[in-house]
Amino acid sequence: MSNATFDISVTDNVVLVCIDDDDCRQRVTAVLREEWPVRTAIDAETAVDSLDEAVSVVLVDARDGIEEAIPRPQRDERPFELAALVDESVDGTDRAVECVTKPISPETLRATVERLQRRVEYDQLLGRYYAVASEYAATASGHEREPETVSELKERLSTMRTRLDELADGLDDHDAFSVALGTPDETESPEE
Repeated sequence: MSNATFDISVTDNVVLVCIDDDDCRQRVTAVLREEWPVRTAIDAETAVDSLDEAVSVVLVDARDGIEEAIPRPQRDERPFELAALVDESVDGTDRAVECVTKPISPETLRATVERLQRRVEYDQLLGRYYAVASEYAATASGHEREPETVSELKERLSTMRTRLDELADGLDDHDAFSVALGTPDETESPEE
């Protein structure tokens, strides 16, 4: 077990593990704590109470039905991604972005959470990029523009664009497209 400690009040990228089976929850938590701060919950009520701005990935056991109690993040809230552990007999869930079949290897678990963390970071940075781009457009076309401000905004946009490209390179096309368009769930099929 990891000896890492985290001050949850200032830590981002928290993984919330909500699994009612003690043994499974402890194994999953032990693997994830090697790389991320982890919170645990044993039921839907505890999971909902644990959600805040620091949580970026929520991992649930699909057979517990907890994912239905987890509220979708609103547009003005920090996004998080939902992943579900499923048995081979279960096709998946309607809400989870990722469904991972049990038993799950530590490598698959880490790769899944890493992918979902990238999606969240990409989503957040894309939102900030659009806000700075709007500010840049308004400042650059304004009557009282200050060259330093325009230059600073342009530099911020360039830095953000570079990081967005790095993050997008780590996402598959579907993930990048889904995040950019704000599609709530990857598993939802388009309505015809």
